[in-house]
Amino acid sequence: MLAPTCRYDLSAASFTSESVLIGPTAIIESCRWHDARARNLFDRVAYYSVVEHVEGMTAIIRFSDVLEKLGVQHTYSCRQSVSVNQYGLVDGIVQEARNVRAG
Repeated sequence: MLAPTCRYDLSAASFTSESVLIGPTAIIESCRWHDARARNLFDRVAYYSVVEHVEGMTAIIRFSDVLEKLGVQHTYSCRQSVSVNQYGLVDGIVQEARNVRAG
């Protein structure tokens, strides 16, 4: 569902050295790498998302990653603006903010 020229802007995410990824291969490889790393580091990893707002061809989606190690749980949460082109393919993703909660 990613357009060939899809641009994933992570520059607002200060926890990663990646700033902008372009194209499905780069985006998918990054997601797979981060997932594998999380699964190696933590006892439990769960992902959730909810669409918070849609306007035109752009949706604001809140993503939450629940990470658990030795019974201690942390939730990483961020918003991403996801734009779809006229062909129904995702052509832009922008990381908007980060928020970490321990609980």
